[in-house]
Amino acid sequence: MNKNTGTLIGLGVGPGDPELMTLKAVRILQQVKILAVPAKEPESSTAFQIAKKAVPEISEKTIMGLNFPMTRDQNVVDQAMLGNEEKLSNVLDQGKDVVFLTLGDPTIYSTFYRIAPTMQQKGYPVKTVSGISSFCAVAAAADVPLVTGSEILTVYPEVPDTLAIGEGTTVFMKPGRKIGQLKEQLLRLEKEQNVSVTGAENCGLENQRVFFRADDISETAGYFTTIIVRRK
Repeated sequence: MNKNTGTLIGLGVGPGDPELMTLKAVRILQQVKILAVPAKEPESSTAFQIAKKAVPEISEKTIMGLNFPMTRDQNVVDQAMLGNEEKLSNVLDQGKDVVFLTLGDPTIYSTFYRIAPTMQQKGYPVKTVSGISSFCAVAAAADVPLVTGSEILTVYPEVPDTLAIGEGTTVFMKPGRKIGQLKEQLLRLEKEQNVSVTGAENCGLENQRVFFRADDISETAGYFTTIIVRRK
């Protein structure tokens, strides 16, 4: 492989508020010419819109849409990933850097690390630019600590069938269709155990809503909902 390949850069834009993007992220977005967005219609993606508010000129750059289908059909997923790898390779082989936009931080359950290891194995340089995670931003929006002292932090990327709240703080990201099930279990835990429930919908966005008890969780809450459960 040509040693003068471009670098694939996973860049976190934070949870929603463009003012929470790092100075490093803004600088890199101003410098690079090609962006990759994990969406069929890149300009409609939340990550792209957040970055655009901080760096309006990215609209004038080359924007590459990547396909990450939400399906359990492994054949469909494999074919999509091969297509994504080919798109990225075609650009990187020209010696051009590509910035892959992600919500929050690229190292926390992001699409970037579904493809970055494969590209690295193929010999392409990979770098990561950290961003503020959703659960850190939600704790700040609610003015509560996430963890203190030697407390344990447990993060669930989805709602488990059987809910068990351990010591310290438990975070539930992207509860999705199981949010009603989660709410029901948290209501019970609030009564039976000494726990507090805090969270937010659309943290950092114009329609942000912060809540401080399980009863205030909306069962129609969207994908961008994060819930923090702390033992008192």
